[in-house]
Amino acid sequence: MRKQLATTRRQLARLTRVEDIAAALPEGTTFDLRLADDGRTATRPVAELAAAVEAAPAAYAPECLAACELAFHCRARARAADVVETLGRGVRGELGGLATVGAVLAAARGEEGDPADPAVAALRRAAALRAEALAAPPGSGTRTSEGRGPCL
Repeated sequence: MRKQLATTRRQLARLTRVEDIAAALPEGTTFDLRLADDGRTATRPVAELAAAVEAAPAAYAPECLAACELAFHCRARARAADVVETLGRGVRGELGGLATVGAVLAAARGEEGDPADPAVAALRRAAALRAEALAAPPGSGTRTSEGRGPCL
């Protein structure tokens, strides 16, 4: 039980507190829909509510799609910012200091990044393997005569 309690405490300590998120918002930001007397109809202007949502930071991960109503909004913001979080937390963890999709692609092409960085080296190796597989002649075992992989 102590181990489970320690694990839970550690996980809770890593979470961002609602108070911290609220403190980062501009003064007066609210997500109140201003419901009408029927309790179901929102009367707040859409543009005003959209501005409030835009003021909140987005922390997207693909698993958000299963649980959050704002996942598509946050994903669009993450894609616009070119952040690697759009690829998933596992991928993000493997990319080390590479924070944008553009930086990842540049590292894979050999245009940027320290070759001694394990993430950069792995990306370059993966890019080389991909290029090799795509360049393989038909019938070499890599591709079928229809141009598809052998398992398709």
